[in-house]
Amino acid sequence: GVHATLAQAQQEGLLDLVLAVADEQPGDLAAVAGWLAGARAAWPQGAGDLGARMERMLLRALAQGAPAVLLVGSDVRGLSVHSLRVALATLATHDVVLAPTPDGGYGLLGLKAPAPMLLRGALPWSTPVVASVTRARAAQAGLSCATLDGLHDVDTAADLAGMHPVLSVLVPVLDEMPALPARLAPLLAQARALGPAVEVLVVDGGSTDGSAPAARALGATVLEAPRGRGTQLRAAAARASGRWLWTVHADATLEPGMVARVLAFAQRGTHPWAFVRTRIDAPGLLLRVLGMLTDVRAWWLGLPYGDQGVLVKRSLYARVGGYDAIPLMEDVALAARLRRLGRPARIAGPGLRVDARRWQRLGFWRVTAGNLGLLARFLLGRASAERLAGSYARALR
Repeated sequence: GVHATLAQAQQEGLLDLVLAVADEQPGDLAAVAGWLAGARAAWPQGAGDLGARMERMLLRALAQGAPAVLLVGSDVRGLSVHSLRVALATLATHDVVLAPTPDGGYGLLGLKAPAPMLLRGALPWSTPVVASVTRARAAQAGLSCATLDGLHDVDTAADLAGMHPVLSVLVPVLDEMPALPARLAPLLAQARALGPAVEVLVVDGGSTDGSAPAARALGATVLEAPRGRGTQLRAAAARASGRWLWTVHADATLEPGMVARVLAFAQRGTHPWAFVRTRIDAPGLLLRVLGMLTDVRAWWLGLPYGDQGVLVKRSLYARVGGYDAIPLMEDVALAARLRRLGRPARIAGPGLRVDARRWQRLGFWRVTAGNLGLLARFLLGRASAERLAGSYARALR
């Protein structure tokens, strides 16, 4: 929601956050001041209609040296750090930016100078023409006005019920540069196109190569957790808001339309867990056949690997205990518990392309045999996840 987005933007130093409080009752200012950690101050809005109060906050911020001001409603949803970055960048070339809402109003208004004609006087607040009248006033005042991607606000109980995303995408990351931006950008673009129904959470395990800042620069929500994919994914799932959890490894590239297909599968609700089709992202008959056999193995054994995009309904995830905080085989451990309650479905259509670097560097047979050996030892209980992680690290040298 807007709370988490503004807190992250403040943490990243993108903006200086101030709460503008409608202090209608004694103690309102103090009560609201603690709502958002990291806010520099809480200012009373004072008297007057909404336009007068917005202008008062704008003038106060500009008087304190702010080069630009974004006025954001506390009831909006769909706001992201990326949309805040876009709004600030657009203000470099426009006088006014505005993010409309479906009811005809707007959830964000940005300016970089006083604009008395814009907000003073009788604006038809709470009507379907607020945004259009504001744009018309900007034109009359000779101000260039840019319209941003729309936001949604909460006016009714039905709006409130739709605030939480359907799908949370969990992306564990550890030292994935320089390839991370090229792989993460399509995922974020597909998710944004679907609006608030999808959220993407990148969880970094202590990267030292700039992976976390690179993800933030793309507009991703970035969490931090102790190193270890199981630990990272467990932390991301605990923070996720969606009714479904979908794991996508950072070395995977999405096919076009993949997020929409996964969302549609989740919304149908016909099966509580699933995986997507994968292929190894490299030419060659052996790797192409291996990708096909991987799908067959996942369906036949009911044990998809984590890089096959495991999707699980949140309630089922919680029922089986979620991801284990282990350094390896967290995907197999989760799938084994899910399999006891039913086999996974496979989501139709092109899915994920998996990075081929291990096969290319170490050789097809060595990697394939090593993976199968690790799986067998884990399932037969002949080695702990910690011991297997050590064997896996040595095999990659």
